[in-house]
Amino acid sequence: MMFGISLSPRIFSGAGLTDIDRKLLSAYGSTEGLLRALRGLGITHIELRAVKPTDDAAFILSCGEKIWNAGLFVTVHGALPEISGTFEETYPA
Repeated sequence: MMFGISLSPRIFSGAGLTDIDRKLLSAYGSTEGLLRALRGLGITHIELRAVKPTDDAAFILSCGEKIWNAGLFVTVHGALPEISGTFEETYPA
């Protein structure tokens, strides 16, 4: 069985942190400490959530590399740029 959680990329940047982000980082000392702790709790996957097409691709990649280097799998929950046409035209059967 696999377990995962979602983290916002902002937790890796230190900018725009929420109170929850700050509590997590404070409890574990750093993002690396947080990732080690999550892995120790049996978490196998981290989802980077709310990634936008306008986000810095190099930064998102660096977030993924930190997750991967901590021994965890990475998924990205994001949005695609606006695409004209119907769903069927964009994703044909």
